[in-house]
Amino acid sequence: RGIPVYTEIELAYQVAQMQNYIAITGTNGKTTTVTLIDEILRQAKHEVCLAGNVGTPYSSLVLKNQLMNHSGYDIVLEMSNFQLLDIAKFHPHISTIINLTPDHLDYMASLDEYYTSKTRIYMNQTEDDYFIENLDDDILQSYLTKYPVSAKRVTFSLSKEADCMIQNQAIYYQGKHVIDLNEIKIVGKHNIQNMMIAIIACALSHVSLEDIHQGLAAFQGVEHRIEFVREYQGVKYYNDSKATNTDAAIIALKA
Repeated sequence: RGIPVYTEIELAYQVAQMQNYIAITGTNGKTTTVTLIDEILRQAKHEVCLAGNVGTPYSSLVLKNQLMNHSGYDIVLEMSNFQLLDIAKFHPHISTIINLTPDHLDYMASLDEYYTSKTRIYMNQTEDDYFIENLDDDILQSYLTKYPVSAKRVTFSLSKEADCMIQNQAIYYQGKHVIDLNEIKIVGKHNIQNMMIAIIACALSHVSLEDIHQGLAAFQGVEHRIEFVREYQGVKYYNDSKATNTDAAIIALKA
């Protein structure tokens, strides 16, 4: 009948005033990353809404905070590929695809269709926006070549020269020290990548590196995601019940 089908995020975006949208997708690490960004922004006294796949519909926060009439909020959105399939005008100022590994093949027709759906997160971005680019993910790099990004790219890497990188056992952003690796409380190299995304997203949202450092150093992680439970008789126990795909379980075991 020619009637568009929208995700609730698209509907909420269309009725809200202009905000600073930070949109995060990827196969793994989304919830940790958006939670970290949200905590840093709140500590920096920003007006923040955390919504999307993390659990709260954005439309409910538009109503609660009267965003139809107010602007100036930082909107941090965790977006699954399901939420990206039915967007039309949604236009984040800052976006990223954390990583690409196989998932949701019970619903998507193919792995290519799943990976392609993730690139929709930047489809409406312009050269005035930012895409946070993971230089370490070869699959992602191939899709960025296939579906080019119009936004300015800000890069991060665990091993390569990048805007956000590791030097002298610390994370640096644009040549400036942010945090020593031994100050980080959550385990795993993937969480260093998540922190790099948070550093870039918050710096682009006008948070000082000092405030970002404080937020990173205080962060204890997210429930059910390699969550330290206790040590008993010399054995450390972790709750990783949110490892909902093979790659997430492998990453946890490596960590």
